[in-house]
Amino acid sequence: MVENSGSTASQYLDSKYALFSQSLSAILLIAIDLTLLMVLMRDTVEAANSIAEIDPLSQVHNRGGFNERAKLALERSQKRRHEVAFLLFDLDHFKLINDRFGHATGDRVIEKFGEILRLVISDRNVAGRIGGEEFAVLLENLTAPAARDVAETIRLALANTRFDEPDLHATVSIGIAMAEPFESLHTLCEKADIALYRAKRSGRNRTAVTEPT
Repeated sequence: MVENSGSTASQYLDSKYALFSQSLSAILLIAIDLTLLMVLMRDTVEAANSIAEIDPLSQVHNRGGFNERAKLALERSQKRRHEVAFLLFDLDHFKLINDRFGHATGDRVIEKFGEILRLVISDRNVAGRIGGEEFAVLLENLTAPAARDVAETIRLALANTRFDEPDLHATVSIGIAMAEPFESLHTLCEKADIALYRAKRSGRNRTAVTEPT
């Protein structure tokens, strides 16, 4: 009888241990599932935010996405005392392109210019479409002559692009401003806009640089 009681107790403990092990395994699986779910949700939110910042036509940042990232890049460069160039682009006679060739053709010009920006501008810099036919680029750790070279590369790439319409010749005017210490993104954009106006007034399809103060 004693041996039988001991055996029963052992079986009881074994069953309790097995039940505990199963419960612990279930808890661990739930914890793992919750962790994976949280990671998936985080990645989904980040992907959605990234998509929300991209202009669907040009595939560069939209105005909101550009402003947010450009401000961070400007602050980072100013802390490191790196030079910063702000490039402002305006597609020449874009309204006339839409009126003469249609909005579908105008969209193709926007798409092509976005493609050129993505090819020329490195990932560590910021490019965005900030208006209908207006784009902006912020270049970190780049001198004024180097920034002008980048601008000219972009300008010539568009000027040499051939579209399906034989009479369509798309060009862009560009204004460049170099950031001063502690200068805001808004002020930097205003300076680039002054240079852009000078480029357009001088005949368009050219690059102008704001004179340093």
